[in-house]
Order: sequence, then structure tokens, then C-alpha cells
Amino acid sequence: MMSAPPASDDIASTVPSEDNIRLLLDLLPDAVIVTTQAEVVFANPAAQRLFGAETGQEVQGHHALDLVDDRSLALAMMRLADPPATEQVFPYHLRRLNGDHFEAELTGRNIVFRDRPSRLLVIRDASEQSRARDQSRRDARQALKEQIARVRHKLSQPLNVIRLAAEGALLMIERDRIPADGWPESQFALIAEQSERTAQILDTLRIDEPDPSASSAALPQPAGSHILVVENDPAAAAALSSYLSAQGCRVSLADSGRDAWDRFRNDPADVVITDLLVQTGDGEDLITVLRDFDPLLPIIVTTARPGGADRLDARFRDERCVVVKKPPPLSEITRLIAAFLLPPSEEPFTSC
Repeated sequence: MMSAPPASDDIASTVPSEDNIRLLLDLLPDAVIVTTQAEVVFANPAAQRLFGAETGQEVQGHHALDLVDDRSLALAMMRLADPPATEQVFPYHLRRLNGDHFEAELTGRNIVFRDRPSRLLVIRDASEQSRARDQSRRDARQALKEQIARVRHKLSQPLNVIRLAAEGALLMIERDRIPADGWPESQFALIAEQSERTAQILDTLRIDEPDPSASSAALPQPAGSHILVVENDPAAAAALSSYLSAQGCRVSLADSGRDAWDRFRNDPADVVITDLLVQTGDGEDLITVLRDFDPLLPIIVTTARPGGADRLDARFRDERCVVVKKPPPLSEITRLIAAFLLPPSEEPFTSC
């Protein structure tokens, strides 16, 4: 036997009434307004408080653009003419009824309100978050200024020693009054020591942890190996070439990526030392063609840029490629070259 259908009153009671919906909107902590043809036709209590009104009637009747600050007016007009198809949260500069500006986050959707196509907007005051972001930026800027001041102070000390030692040595040479008993050697040792100190200070600017040191096992000497140095700074290239030649290496010099590739094709090197940025094609382009030619070619990349290892393309980060900071310690360059002369499987390197 079939049961009797429910009474019409029972069916009606399951449909949310406008009063129930209004009560729900009144309890929401976020501001909610409804616009019909861009005119505000409803504002919940949170919207009244947000826009500085005592009653909803004070907000109703306003054109939606009356509540938008000039800084967001063009954006609001564009979205009013063509509302977003999906619900998205947009930042806006809005204006209270008394003209005060405030920052807000706004999202909306199309609805039917009182049998008319309308737009429901949910607005959240973002002034506090904006103030917090501004304060965070100010704190970060101040911290950066203090860090720069500390680094400048630390760098000024070794650089001053280097300048005085170099100027003193040059003056003695010009006057032909070079002291005996190893004085020139002591000056060069002082300059080298302070240069290393400078490099250590620069290393403190790293935001990542330094790579673990390589194995200290005995390494072959680089004497007899062919090294291609790619460097567009003539002084740096000459200094590195002179040092490697003194270690028994055969050195070829190139001042650009194109020049380096031409030299390598005619006379392949055992190890390539290249700056990450060189003229006529950057160092990464050179590494690409070198690795296409020989995937196991050892490459030492030098760079003065912070986080240089992170800037190198991921496909080059293997045990046959390392990144060192400028100015590179010459003893470390020698150690790397010697390690690269071992078969690849015998001397693992931390990926760069």
C-alpha cells in the first residue's frame, strides 16, 4: 500500500526561506554585498561596519564603483563589464563612505537575487595583512642595510692591507730599494693571505650550506695535462695561466665561448676552466657544446655571482663538473685538476 504524499507545508519547510538566508549572511564575519546592475541592493552587518555605515540602507543605493578607490577603479570597471568566469580572489583598493582608503581582498559570483541577475561579492579587509607585509619589508630592508654595512667594514680591512702591501712593493721597485732577506716573498704572501681572507668573507654571504670537502686521499700531479682556461679578464687569465704553467701544465687561453670552442676542436684539453659568464656566448653555452662533444669532460666553472652552483643548468650537475667562487684559491684549482685526472669512478665529487 502506497503511503500518502507529504503535505505541501512539509515540502515548503525544506526550502530555505529568504529570512533564513538573510540570518546566515548576517552571522558571517566577512562583508557580503549584492549588486544588481552595479547598484548595491544588499549589505550584511559586516559590510556595514567595513564601509563605516550604521545601517544597510546607507550602503544600499550606492553604485559599486562609489566604493572603489581610484587606484583600483580601472580594474573594477573592467571586471564589472566582464566578470570573471570562475571564483577568484582579487586584491582591491576600496573606499569607505567617509572617503577613507583601505585594502581588501574580494571574490564574487553571479547569482539571481529577487528574480534579477545579480552579483554577490564577499569582501575581506586586508589592511592588517598589508601593514604586516609593509613592516616585514621595512625590517628586511633594514637588516639588509646592516648586513651590507658589516660586510663593507669586514672587506675594508683585508683590502686595505692588500692595497698598502701592493703600493709599498711598487714604490720600492720604482726606487730600486727592494729590501733583502725575502721581503718581496713576504709581501706576496701577505697579499695572498688577505685575498683568501676576502674570499672567506664573501663566502659568508652564501644562503646555502657549503659542499662537504672532497676526499683528502693522495692525488696525481697535474704536470703534463692540457688545461683550457676561458677568461675575459686578461689579468686573471694571465695569473692563472702562469700558476698552472709553473705546475707543469700546458695551458691554452681563450677570452670567449666561441674562441674556446674553436681552440678545443683543434686541440682538445684534459680539463676546461671557464667563467660562467664570458663574452660572445656565455659559459653555459660553451659547457653545452663541450658536453655534447665529450659527456665525461672535466669542467671547472668559476663565478663571482652568489649561489653560482644554483644558476648552473641541472643537466650539467654531475661529478665531472664543479663550481668554485672567484677569486678561486689556486691550490684548490690544482687539487681539482689532479682529481679530475683520475678515472671518473675513483674520485666522486659532490654535484654542483
